[in-house]
Amino acid sequence: MSTREELIAANQTVEDIGKEIGADSIAYLSPEGLEKAIVKDKTIHQGICKACFTGNYPVTTDTLEHSAGNESRTN
Repeated sequence: MSTREELIAANQTVEDIGKEIGADSIAYLSPEGLEKAIVKDKTIHQGICKACFTGNYPVTTDTLEHSAGNESRTN
């Protein structure tokens, strides 16, 4: 998995991303729109993790990156 710095949207504006990938326009779903699009029955599914989209992680990103680094060394 890429580090945060390697992701295309980490340090670029929407306009810059569009130029880099040759897109005429870019549109995003809101985290709520994403959940509405994929969750049909909330009584069965109590929600989805949206941390990658919102930045609200249940643990710090430093912990996640450290864990990912350790995992890749042991596999």
